[in-house]
Amino acid sequence: MGNNLVAFVDPEFKGYLPPGHRKHLRGRRHRGVELGCFHMVKLGVNSNRRLLGRGHFTKRRYRGLLRQRQDPRGRQHGNITRAVCDCRVGFADYQRYFCSTANLNHPLDVSSRAFRYREFGQGGVALVKLTRSDQVFILTMDDGDNRMNQPWLDAMNEALDEVDATADAGALVTTGAEKFFSNGLDLEWIMGSGVDMLRFVADVERFLARVMAAPYITVAACNGHTFAAGAMLALCHDFRVMRSDRGFFCLPEVDIKIPFTPGMNSLIMSRMTITAAHEAMVTGKRFGGEEAARLHIVHHAVAADEVLSTAVAIAAEHGGKDRNTLGTIKERMYGETIRLLQNSPGTQSA
Repeated sequence: MGNNLVAFVDPEFKGYLPPGHRKHLRGRRHRGVELGCFHMVKLGVNSNRRLLGRGHFTKRRYRGLLRQRQDPRGRQHGNITRAVCDCRVGFADYQRYFCSTANLNHPLDVSSRAFRYREFGQGGVALVKLTRSDQVFILTMDDGDNRMNQPWLDAMNEALDEVDATADAGALVTTGAEKFFSNGLDLEWIMGSGVDMLRFVADVERFLARVMAAPYITVAACNGHTFAAGAMLALCHDFRVMRSDRGFFCLPEVDIKIPFTPGMNSLIMSRMTITAAHEAMVTGKRFGGEEAARLHIVHHAVAADEVLSTAVAIAAEHGGKDRNTLGTIKERMYGETIRLLQNSPGTQSA
């Protein structure tokens, strides 16, 4: 099988657990996830979707256990790892983590009882990671501050192609890694590569139009700084969740001397109140999570470790709408903005 793993949910897995751990599952609702091939992991999950187990294991500790291929009691299992761990992270997060640990780059089997993990990038470098939790796809931008250049744009479009081609994809959550959602255009790359800035910005705007018109529910999980075109990407989503303690939402174009295009202007005005949009666009002010929520720039401001789980919960609650109907509704609501973005001539430094 190589590292083309198949993942599936198996609710009858008590027998796989070390005997000393089985007592922790008595009388509790539980699930398991099995990763085939060279890693097998069995996890118990209670009704609060917390991972159950005897000891408290951090991701770093558990990664070490996987590397050693032994269970928490230290017993060797050859090419199979059996373990139960206790960690305060969501179930979907741990699915993503296990796949990342296994360094997957192949599509997995997809069904209502499975999830998918894929990486998109160039030259063997993963810029975007796509995972699945039931009907919700989670797109993670994982390239530092996630500035928009041609490799990034290609990877994002490929990821959306994957979601669009999956008939039962009910919603999409977009997030970043570490402390950045996206810092917008990669101006250093634009200036250094000799690319036509007008053309590239127009391509980015077409991508923004694609996200805005997506025929499924979209949620931006703003895990950190959300600047410039990155802020516009967040605004393209139907819902936005931002961390409350750190990170800013900012439209600094007035300070970096890049005028908004008609499409960008229409996008911002359609998603923000006139007062908030005016202050953001003409002053370049940075908004923290709490203020952004108060001004209705984002829908929720939550603790850092709740950003992704809150976004996934929103996506799961509202996802699964009929694509034709939802796509038509969005087109009729935001048709003018979408067309302006699709047909934009681009912009450049004044």
